[in-house]
Amino acid sequence: MEYTDKNLRPKRKLNDLLPQDIANTPNIQLFGDKQITVDGCKGVDEYSDLYIKIKTNEGLLTVGGRYLNIKLLTVTSIIVEGKILSVEFEDWR
Repeated sequence: MEYTDKNLRPKRKLNDLLPQDIANTPNIQLFGDKQITVDGCKGVDEYSDLYIKIKTNEGLLTVGGRYLNIKLLTVTSIIVEGKILSVEFEDWR
């Protein structure tokens, strides 16, 4: 593995990842600026028409925008629609 700096994590290439590394990671699909689908969600932390905070195994995913609404919410998936302006991921590790 290649290191970018002494104080930073090593830079990893996609083929360095093992199946167990990606098994519990969320699958995020963005369809333009109108819809986002997250498979592997663990619930909704906060919700308004301006932002939605989605819990995942890896951290908190914040979708920011306007006129946001939850089209579908299941035990492991969420579909959010509206005018998506930002997607931010906060790592819990």
